[in-house]
Amino acid sequence: MPARPRVLWVDDDASIRHFVALALEDEPLDLQLCASVAQARTVLAQAIPGRAQAPVTLLVTDLMMPGDTGFDLLEGLARQPVAQPLPRTVVFSARLDAASQQRMAELQVWRHLLKPASVAELLACVRDGVQASAGHAPSAAPAPDAEQKRRQRAIAHAFGGDAVLFDRFEAACRVQFAVDRDVGDAAAARGDLASLRLQGHSLKSVLRMLGHEGPAQQAQLLEGAADLAAASQAWAQLRHLLPL
Repeated sequence: MPARPRVLWVDDDASIRHFVALALEDEPLDLQLCASVAQARTVLAQAIPGRAQAPVTLLVTDLMMPGDTGFDLLEGLARQPVAQPLPRTVVFSARLDAASQQRMAELQVWRHLLKPASVAELLACVRDGVQASAGHAPSAAPAPDAEQKRRQRAIAHAFGGDAVLFDRFEAACRVQFAVDRDVGDAAAARGDLASLRLQGHSLKSVLRMLGHEGPAQQAQLLEGAADLAAASQAWAQLRHLLPL
């Protein structure tokens, strides 16, 4: 029987840890809760090749904690040898300023989960992270040559040939797309048609600027959805097309 995926959740708030434990208690995974970055580092040090415990599949961390912060944890993780398998990373926080978003992009944080999160939002994030880490992502990554052509077209058409500006904008968008996915999931969960349409409107333009024409067309379908059923279906497809 294959090993169950391991999820490491780091938050100094005991009530949050209790909420997470209850929300994930029926999921087919091994959950480890840590109250500090120091505890998390101990867990991660044990979960390396040759040690008794399996590697961590998904790491979710708060940012502001006593002592070392979530960013300190993520930066240490990024400095580990490439040969060591690294978990997907999620930042769990209420809000992010521009500097924090840029830092997340540089550290290749996979997603931002908004506080306070509902059980549905939390489950969606963890399930997506575990499936993607296991190689079961909903959509395959573009072939390298197709990706390069997309980048070149976008730089030429929307950024005046400025590759540096494009790269900075795309890095910021990848972080924002994770936020957008969580916001869209929340809107779908509460049946908020107006918010779903607004998500489609906002994403359509940004995706087109970045050269993602297929996802942009799906966002346009969401923007023009006639009713909640159509919007929910359009969002279910679009969320998996976002280039995180």
